Amino acid sequence: MHPSPFYRISPAKSRHPQLGFTLIELLTVIAIIGILAAIIIPTVGKVRSSALGSQCASNLRQIGQQLMLFANDNKGFLPAPAMNTHTAITDPKVQLNVNNFARLLWPYYTQTPLIRVPTSANYNIHEMLICPAVDKQYGVRTKPLATNALSYIVNDVQRIETADGSGRQIYLFGYPNSASTRSLNIGSIDKYILGTGGNQRAASLSTVWAFQDGDRSLYTGGGDQPTGARASQTGFLAGPPAHNSTRNRLYLDGSVKKLTLLESDS
Repeated sequence: MHPSPFYRISPAKSRHPQLGFTLIELLTVIAIIGILAAIIIPTVGKVRSSALGSQCASNLRQIGQQLMLFANDNKGFLPAPAMNTHTAITDPKVQLNVNNFARLLWPYYTQTPLIRVPTSANYNIHEMLICPAVDKQYGVRTKPLATNALSYIVNDVQRIETADGSGRQIYLFGYPNSASTRSLNIGSIDKYILGTGGNQRAASLSTVWAFQDGDRSLYTGGGDQPTGARASQTGFLAGPPAHNSTRNRLYLDGSVKKLTLLESDS
């Protein structure tokens, strides 16, 4: 009599199931993780860098709005004299004895009067004057007044002169240390030209820039670069360009353009 198939034990089912991974499987998983990391990590870095650049551009747009609000309250004139020293004008920390933008634009930035006197340990900080990429690298908020790692430079190098050919040049925000020098009246922008020689073109709110990212690599040459004559002031700026191969630039019409390093050199 043959035994019932019901009680027959299969040899294959009697073995214990194999646990864990083989060495080849582990190496395969590790290789896949390494490949994914090599793809994802640079992408995350680029996304973070792009986000900081976008936030910087947003800051500049808001500064542009504050400049226009100031002009509307002052018969069309931009803040002046906003240049006490080239190192202080774009310092984000308010200085009551310096005509820097942090103080001049404070009411438009906060919609409140400036009532707290800043000290070395207690600053009124104009956040829009801080590039987040520069702050991440240098900790701008922790620096003393008028010191290094400033985020932006102001336009005092783009030649803007009267269209009558007299050669009279205008400074957007007045001349350094000269309270009698008026700033540009944005309503008369069409009376000025840009450039010299055969390269003149009509000035407009969309072609004249006010602020842009600043770094020490701008101060390596001469001519119309924001360079040479003030090369000793480079220690007040961030080291390499904050956004790698580009700089943000604010124009008087409120627009912000992302320029290559070469385009933003002058």
